[in-house]
Amino acid sequence: MISRPASAQRISADYLVACCGGHSAIPKTLGIEMQGTPTLEYNLNIFFRTPELWSRHDKGKAALHFFADAQGIWRTLVQLDGRELWRLGLRGKDYFDNAASVDASALIAGVVGKPVPHEVVSVLRWVARDLVADRYRAGRVFLAGDAAHQNTPSGGFGLNTGMGDAADLGWKLAGAIEGWGGRGLLDAYESERRPVAERIVKQAAGNFMRDRRRPSHPKIAEDSPEGEAARREMGEAIVELADVGLSHRRHRARLRLRAVADMLERRHAGSRRIPSANIGRPRVPARGRRTRGCRTGAPRSTSSAAASCCCGSATARRIARRWKRRSRAAACRSRSWRSPMPRVCELYERRLVLVRPDGHVAWRGDTMPDDPLAVVDCVRGAT
Repeated sequence: MISRPASAQRISADYLVACCGGHSAIPKTLGIEMQGTPTLEYNLNIFFRTPELWSRHDKGKAALHFFADAQGIWRTLVQLDGRELWRLGLRGKDYFDNAASVDASALIAGVVGKPVPHEVVSVLRWVARDLVADRYRAGRVFLAGDAAHQNTPSGGFGLNTGMGDAADLGWKLAGAIEGWGGRGLLDAYESERRPVAERIVKQAAGNFMRDRRRPSHPKIAEDSPEGEAARREMGEAIVELADVGLSHRRHRARLRLRAVADMLERRHAGSRRIPSANIGRPRVPARGRRTRGCRTGAPRSTSSAAASCCCGSATARRIARRWKRRSRAAACRSRSWRSPMPRVCELYERRLVLVRPDGHVAWRGDTMPDDPLAVVDCVRGAT
């Protein structure tokens, strides 16, 4: 429980970023509406501790267990830390409305098949949503994370999408505060991040509802040949969804890796802060995508060294000087690597790569652009 402060405080700031979660009052105060489905499903989570729970039943060790009856899958048991922490998920409005009175111990015994020693950590309600804010900005106030978009947990997209917001908005706010960002730089936050959220929220909702809508069998819970066949058919369908034969643990890990890759490499090629160019189709992210790491022989990889810099040959220092001409506060550095440089060139298919502070490729080429200042102004939001 969060206690209220003894006294109110007044804070003055140039900008405000509302990253205060799905219950934030800031969007409503600003007249920002959430578009989508506010209630996909009502749920209840019971968190409990039982060391090595898999040794107390005959179903084996797994990351996720599904429980189904004639109505379908409505209970799941998730292993959270690989040792003793578990989450029993229950779907249904009755559980949601009567969270304070549920018999957690009886429900745990019901899924295990018998009473087991356990410690109930918490019982929490949550609502599955499919929402994206219709605006990410109102004047000097910005939305990020769950305040801007809310999705189901299926696929592990929530934290990744919120971190993407922070990475995108952080360097833009730095540009505005330090003086090197143009008037159009902050405007690009919504145009770059909102399409990402729309796509991810839709994908998460599809993942979530796929199992919820999976057809069941009237006798699936019976101890009979028909029930055994129905359970086997349901299990095979779930495994098939998990990429044919992968355990659910590996499947969820793969989903998370895909989510991370999508968040880090999501194209911003339609952004006005990405100069237009004939960039071809390289094997790695090109204009508008995030860089990928490559060993450089130095202590850092290209992905870490490239932040806020132009990397490539010594010619890149000319673009760095253009940044300095526009603003002494602009942090642009040039780097080059000797022995592994062919590998870098092979990855990016160009000798020169201009990388934004958030890791997205803003421009690349084999020679200096005809108008380096125009490229600089475009990336920093001055055009």
